[in-house]
Amino acid sequence: MYAPDVRSHRNLGLTLGFDASQLQDPLLLSVGNTGCAQALIALIAALEEAEPGDRFLFSTYGDGADAFVLRVNERIKSVKEGRGVKGYVQSKKLLATYEKYLLYRELLEQPPELFNVDTAATTLWRDRRWVLRGHGSKCRRCGMVTFPIERVCYRCQAKDDFEEVRLTDKKAKVFTFSRDKLAGSSAEPTIVQVVAESECEQARIYCMMTDCDPETVEIGMPVEMTFRRIREARGFYNYFWKLRPLRKGG
Repeated sequence: MYAPDVRSHRNLGLTLGFDASQLQDPLLLSVGNTGCAQALIALIAALEEAEPGDRFLFSTYGDGADAFVLRVNERIKSVKEGRGVKGYVQSKKLLATYEKYLLYRELLEQPPELFNVDTAATTLWRDRRWVLRGHGSKCRRCGMVTFPIERVCYRCQAKDDFEEVRLTDKKAKVFTFSRDKLAGSSAEPTIVQVVAESECEQARIYCMMTDCDPETVEIGMPVEMTFRRIREARGFYNYFWKLRPLRKGG
């Protein structure tokens, strides 16, 4: 259930008749107040440790309120693979300085970016399968995997004969890269452009690098994909995939 702080969360649970041992950690001290997503994140964290037969009271409120009583069945044993909430919290990367935090939160004035290309909503909708879902195309004839989705296979020239494959959960390694010191911002003065080779049929992925020291990027470095906000324009947030060094945890 949602609460703005740890004390309110505990008091709300006690008021409902639960003891402290029955309350799920709201992750306020490790993740922060995520608003509408908080109750769902806490539910996922609880399910990661759940056993068949466990019961949960899931509730949230805002413009109205909802409450559900959930019972865990045997299928929980088949869905515990992956990093999960705990794994992501354990693999977090701390910011080097408080100044960088202020820049990310736009609390310090920054010079305008040299390059700022807005994404049209129509284009985003048309390409949503690879832009937002991170899907590539796998040719049914020769098995070539490409990202983004291509209608024509550039190995065998087969047209519209492909299946979509998910690449965002696959590990990769840096194939080649470049450092751009002109297109950066105050928060990220150096932009690292990377071509990574995915473990999925050695598909090549072109993305920006994040969460790393630009000077440490090297060919062969293990990386993974992460979904990030790229920019905001006219009140519309643009998201896309970036690459970051492979993290431990989970």
